[in-house]
Amino acid sequence: MQGIVAEPTDDSLLEWVATIGGLKDSLWEGGVLQLSLHYSEGYNSVPPAVRFNTIPFHPNVDKDTGRPCLGFLYSPDEWDPGLSVRSVLLALQVLLSNPVLEDAVNVEAAEMLRRNPSLFRQAVLDCVRRSRRLQSKSL
Repeated sequence: MQGIVAEPTDDSLLEWVATIGGLKDSLWEGGVLQLSLHYSEGYNSVPPAVRFNTIPFHPNVDKDTGRPCLGFLYSPDEWDPGLSVRSVLLALQVLLSNPVLEDAVNVEAAEMLRRNPSLFRQAVLDCVRRSRRLQSKSL
C-alpha cells in the first residue's frame, strides 16, 4: 500500500509499529508519521489500541496522547472484525487529509482550521517538515 508500512515489533504479533505517509496532493503530502498498534488477546472481536508516536497537529488526534478520534477504534459497536491492519492504517491516512471538525479532540487545531485556514495550513506544513526530520534521524 502506498505510503503505509507496518510490522510487528516482536514474535507475539500483539505489538506493531507503523508509518503512514501523507496522501498525494494533500497538506500532509511528504509527511511521515509513526504509530503504535497494540492488539489484545481479544482481537479480532475488539479493535487495536492505536496511538500516533509522531503526533500530528490535527483536529482528530489528541495532542497529548496521540490517540486518533476514529469511531470504529473506540466503539465496540462500530468495530468490524474484518478490518485488517492495512484497513485501519488506510483510514488514519485518509483522516489526516479529511478532518472531521464535529469530532475534534484537538480543539486548538479545529478552531484554527475554522477561523484561520491559512494559519492551520502553515501549522500542518511545519508538522510535515518536523516529521521528515524525525524520520531521517531514525534511518
